[in-house]
Amino acid sequence: LNPVSDGYLTAAAQAAVDVPKSVVDLIVDLRSFLQDKCEPPVYVSDRRLVKSISLLRVAAYTNGRNSVSEFDCLLLANVLWQRPSEASVVRDWILERLAQDRGVEQVQYLLAGLFGRACRADGDPVDCESLRGEAASLREVLSSQIQSLAGTTSGSLPALRDHLWLSPPEAERAAQTLGPLFSKVRRGLEKLLRDVLTLEVALERNTEPHIMALLLPNYWADFIRSGPIEDVKPLGVGAMKP
Repeated sequence: LNPVSDGYLTAAAQAAVDVPKSVVDLIVDLRSFLQDKCEPPVYVSDRRLVKSISLLRVAAYTNGRNSVSEFDCLLLANVLWQRPSEASVVRDWILERLAQDRGVEQVQYLLAGLFGRACRADGDPVDCESLRGEAASLREVLSSQIQSLAGTTSGSLPALRDHLWLSPPEAERAAQTLGPLFSKVRRGLEKLLRDVLTLEVALERNTEPHIMALLLPNYWADFIRSGPIEDVKPLGVGAMKP
């Protein structure tokens, strides 16, 4: 690239490419990790941070996308270090972040709360219909998350291997690391989806709490363990006894 074409690309990418919140959060957390938890600390100035985001926009733009991907952030291993040995530290942190639960724990928390409210509804048709809408929304979120992992669990990871700015060895190493981890995440999401579908059908049928307990025993155990006793006692637990 010459200065003219470089300037054009930067301007075009700035205008055309969005930086999603997940990417912003990743960069901010990476900076905190480098400055606060590394020994010796790796200082990342505001100026270098802005330039890094500009780099990610250009990478997305030249790959034909209108949004920065979390996979683009692997490029930060080439720019956010002061000593060459720190590049692997940055890369390993980003790979670990990419392989995190991708919202599994958050969705599980939301589902547990929804299950508790479904039990309190005690089969009331109006309440169950309202809660069924929430369950349907949660199902759509999970389906979208599972779809976003399509192609990642086989180890192919085209988003990495087709990336214009990642060398083949870099893409291969990242794919080999992330493939098995994404498989684990996908299994967790698929289990949550089955639980949501079970709850959605139960709400559609105005199911009473003691049947909910049989359908989703783990959520029931959590509900009676953590819920206020005044919420638990009236919910027909006695109906479960022989």
